[in-house]
Amino acid sequence: MRPALGWLAAALGYFALARLSSQTEFVREGVPLIVFSQGVAYAAVQLGGPWLATAVAVGAAGEGFSEGLPIGSVLLFAAAAAAAGLAGLAVTRSVRLGPDDERLIDTLVRTGAGLVAGLVAGSFLLAANAVDGRMHDAPTEWMLLVLANVAGIIVVAPFVRAWADHIARGVARAPEWIALIAVSIAASVSVDSGVLGKVGPSAYIMVSIVIWGALRCGRMGMSAVVVIAAVIAAEWTSAGLGPFVVSSLRESAVSLDTFLIVLGLSGLLVVGIEEARRQAQTRHLEAAERHRTLIEQLPLVTYMRSLVDPDSPPLFQSSQTEALLGYPLERWMTEPRFAKGLIHPDDRQINAELNARSLTEDLVQGEYRMIRADGRTVWVLDHMAVVRNAAGEPVAQQGFVVDISERKALEEQLGQAQRLEALGLLAGGIAHDFNNLLTAISGYSGLALDHGGRDNELMRRDLGEVRTATARAAALTRQLLAFGRRQVLERTVVDLNDVVIEAQSLLGRVIGEKVTVATRLDPDLVRVYADVGQLGQVLVNLALNARDAMPRGGTLSIVTSNENDDAVITVSDTGHGMDEQTRARIFEPFFSTKPVGEGTGLGLAMVHGIVQQTGGEISVESAPGGGTAFRIAFPGTLDVPVVENVAPIRASPRGSETVLLVEDEDIVRRLVAMMLEGQGYSVLLADGPREALEVSEPFDLLLTDIVMPSMSGPELAEQVIEHHPGVGVLFTSGYSGSAVADRGALIADLLEKPFTIEELAQKVREALDARVIALT
Repeated sequence: MRPALGWLAAALGYFALARLSSQTEFVREGVPLIVFSQGVAYAAVQLGGPWLATAVAVGAAGEGFSEGLPIGSVLLFAAAAAAAGLAGLAVTRSVRLGPDDERLIDTLVRTGAGLVAGLVAGSFLLAANAVDGRMHDAPTEWMLLVLANVAGIIVVAPFVRAWADHIARGVARAPEWIALIAVSIAASVSVDSGVLGKVGPSAYIMVSIVIWGALRCGRMGMSAVVVIAAVIAAEWTSAGLGPFVVSSLRESAVSLDTFLIVLGLSGLLVVGIEEARRQAQTRHLEAAERHRTLIEQLPLVTYMRSLVDPDSPPLFQSSQTEALLGYPLERWMTEPRFAKGLIHPDDRQINAELNARSLTEDLVQGEYRMIRADGRTVWVLDHMAVVRNAAGEPVAQQGFVVDISERKALEEQLGQAQRLEALGLLAGGIAHDFNNLLTAISGYSGLALDHGGRDNELMRRDLGEVRTATARAAALTRQLLAFGRRQVLERTVVDLNDVVIEAQSLLGRVIGEKVTVATRLDPDLVRVYADVGQLGQVLVNLALNARDAMPRGGTLSIVTSNENDDAVITVSDTGHGMDEQTRARIFEPFFSTKPVGEGTGLGLAMVHGIVQQTGGEISVESAPGGGTAFRIAFPGTLDVPVVENVAPIRASPRGSETVLLVEDEDIVRRLVAMMLEGQGYSVLLADGPREALEVSEPFDLLLTDIVMPSMSGPELAEQVIEHHPGVGVLFTSGYSGSAVADRGALIADLLEKPFTIEELAQKVREALDARVIALT
């Protein structure tokens, strides 16, 4: 609907202005004073595109028929209107000028396009006059036609564009608009009636009014003044009056059109210049707004403070300051040295040194702490530079401050994790060596019993105490291995609810009657892949820790829940809680808040190790007087528990086969050899992998330690099996089960150190019998 209305408006607009020119005798004796309608043709095609050329052609044809012109002239009139619009459009599109572009260069381009359109239209109209038999002096008439068309385009086209595109009316209000129109009419009448004189230059007083309209009322106001001036001037000139009337009608037309072209161009140029100024101002304001927005949106505080008067408030302080430290910005801007008082007392020297360095270095940065309004400590990173005057003297400091509290917390966590990892490596190494010694102690105690100790009551009792102490020491090394995440886990699909239920009765006996155990178990809890025994140990250690935190009694709560794809168990108490310093060290081995002799300091370290090795995560929340809550999350699994009903292979613990024993600890190697020989086996000895690979005698079983200096046990087993197919393999370990898991296809079984004679004999027999079954 709108395109059709636009087409109709263009056709009627052209026809109406053409009829107005005819009725007011703006064309006399074949001489056009100004062709207003050509401005409609030019503007319509610029605004609506090439298809509106048909509309102005129809309007022009209608005017030709109304004048009674022959069909040839009518067609040329129509062609003149269409060609003027299309020629102007071709020029503006060739430089990719959009219909809304209002820069000064755009105004000049449109002026050039109007000149081209006037040349084309004048040529077609000259041809129309020739067809009608009215052409006498072709060059002069062509020049007059071109001038009249250009004047019409420059006067009318900006007015049409301003109204059609709703171009801004400037800053003037309605009273000023009324005054502008009134002054324009009065001045035009005064000039054109000859009141101000009959000399042409007197008319140029209208230029000042056009400039007024351009500056105050924008393109619309300026073009309205030009149209008013053009209509009134053409009317008086056609009547033979005014400053543009000279010796002949042709000269009068040239004088009038020249004036109107100058007047219109003056207004267009002023509007273009003002538009350029306004756009530059807008860009400046937009840049300032973007800068302000950027400053306000950056996750940092920017500032500038005077060095001439250091006690004065800052020259600038960004609004993020309030979010960072909690104080209203007004206090920074009104209270002298307000920022200095917020620096942590222990870090004021650091800040002072930073300020001093900034006077000699281009850019300095430093970290220090500040105190928030709520009393919390905030770590900040301050980047600072000095502003100097023309003489090179420092006059101000500027920079930005970034909140690095989270980074500091992560660094502390990383440091703690690295310390725990280092302690874990140390603990694992100690446990490895200790287990070798325990193996010797336990083994030789067993041999002593077999070598007559059973017949001596006192010796049997003493050796029993040695073996009991050895078992207790082995339990301690398992705790060390748990902390170091190096114990061997027997993982199965586990329901944490079952673990809690099974441990609940034991917990009641462990923690005493003063502590109430409360559980809340999620019936839809996802299963996890873990070692059941180790999970029970985790619960017991956490319960013991909670009991010690509640000497007068309280409540121990155990809650299970699903979070995302994890199964979470939360163990919390109502005890005395911990401060930040204690909480940061609770997972360190041998760290304890208990009196000397009342704890090993390995309980929570073991919990941490088991959770980490199982693939879970553990965190703790605590505050003095607020109790403690341990949250443990294990990855969930969709696997279901597998029940194996395979009967164990029962075999004699003795044998006569040959065993290749590889052990780098001499005391353990001699002990195990004695144990095996005592069970009837032949033993080949190697104190390391290289010696084992050089053994040429046949053997039935490789019994090797997992961790050795030059080659791991699994790597050795791989090479041995390659040269001795069908050989059985049994690993011993006092250190790492993870190395075994990586070579699962080569593993017959694992014997953990320390072990007894009975355990060794059983494992060796099982490994040999499994080899026989595999071969058959």
